[in-house]
Amino acid sequence: MVKNPTIAVLSVALISSLTLSAASTEAKKVSAKDKAAAKAAFMEAKKFTKAEEDQLALPLYRKAYELSGHRPSAIVGLAQCERLNQMYDAAIAHYREYLNTKPSKSQVKRTQETIARLGKRHARAKVKKEEQQAKAKADEERRKKETKGLAQAIAKQMAGPPPPRI
Repeated sequence: MVKNPTIAVLSVALISSLTLSAASTEAKKVSAKDKAAAKAAFMEAKKFTKAEEDQLALPLYRKAYELSGHRPSAIVGLAQCERLNQMYDAAIAHYREYLNTKPSKSQVKRTQETIARLGKRHARAKVKKEEQQAKAKADEERRKKETKGLAQAIAKQMAGPPPPRI
């Protein structure tokens, strides 16, 4: 369990930066066919996002991201969708990738603020998940004890003398 959210945020930031340093952030050559398919996927994904169908939008943003050669708009769209789907590690990584595309100063500031907020959310979500797991484990242990106690009571009752015949 992470007791210090700052450490969790720094850990996520370090992992994300290591992931991105290994990935190429240079623009890739994209065929006209792939560019058109990426645009179509991106536009369809935006429709799903507008309709608050973020889980349906996610594979389309991924497709646009891949087919576009990691265009900045596709990177941000994917990151936003991952954020909406509470996929904080992936969202942070893609926001960091976007920062490597050299956006404007105002976009850099907004993106850095978003990354910081997501890091905090991620830390809180992780703590909450760990608490839920601990509660589930405690509940399971309680159920096992209750079941064991019941089984012992039944066995004790069955081990006694048989009821008299009338």
